[in-house]
Amino acid sequence: MSIFKGCATALVTPFSDSGVDYDSLGRLIDFQIENDVGALVILGTTGEAATMSEDEKIDVVKFSVKAADGRVPVIVGTNAHEGRLFAGKVRSLDRYRNQTLWLYGDAGEGALKRYPV
Repeated sequence: MSIFKGCATALVTPFSDSGVDYDSLGRLIDFQIENDVGALVILGTTGEAATMSEDEKIDVVKFSVKAADGRVPVIVGTNAHEGRLFAGKVRSLDRYRNQTLWLYGDAGEGALKRYPV
């Protein structure tokens, strides 16, 4: 089963001195979608997620899903030690229940899984 067509861009999470730079993240998301990317990967392979708190990650997920606005799937990176807990917390965000959100982890977490949120 294909979850998207084309490529998925692994976005960096931009930071400023005060934390996540949401204005820049929003511009990155819009730029990718405007240029026909098939999906967005956040908190993934670019590395900065390892240094972020769970609350920061949840805020980035909320922001990214809202910014994508259903235009493309949002794929969220997790790692083996946080995968199930993080997925549960994301799924508990009631206002995002109609969005397309995917979580991936290592093979121990089942690789790519769709979580209807």
